[in-house]
Amino acid sequence: MKLNFPWMDPDITKMMASLNMPPVDLQGMAESQRKNMEAMTQLCMLAIETIQESARRQSALVADAVDQMFASARAISANGSGAPQADAQRELIEKGVASLRELAELIAKSNSEAFGIISQRAAGALDEMKQMGQGMKPK
Repeated sequence: MKLNFPWMDPDITKMMASLNMPPVDLQGMAESQRKNMEAMTQLCMLAIETIQESARRQSALVADAVDQMFASARAISANGSGAPQADAQRELIEKGVASLRELAELIAKSNSEAFGIISQRAAGALDEMKQMGQGMKPK
């Protein structure tokens, strides 16, 4: 006696038909996942670029601050008094604050770009799901 179980049939289309499952758009799903991976790649590249630029900028800022501190120390040593250096110190602090603002803007810009990539991909994924859902309606 031969047992006939439809789920044991190696033909996946027959198996799906025997289980009364709606058709699945495998090609559409694969394309959607490819687009998801592209978006993730863009996000990773953006993150790497932002980290590199931030590190370069921070390195330059630290080097500049150290140079200015040594110059200020030399000037105080030469004059014997720190009073004339108050303006130079204020300028140093203002440059530091401006530099921190610049770094914050760099990171904010990167975050904005990342959010744009994610929101664009999310909208695309929802459209794709809607299209796949319309194709899966029972006939």
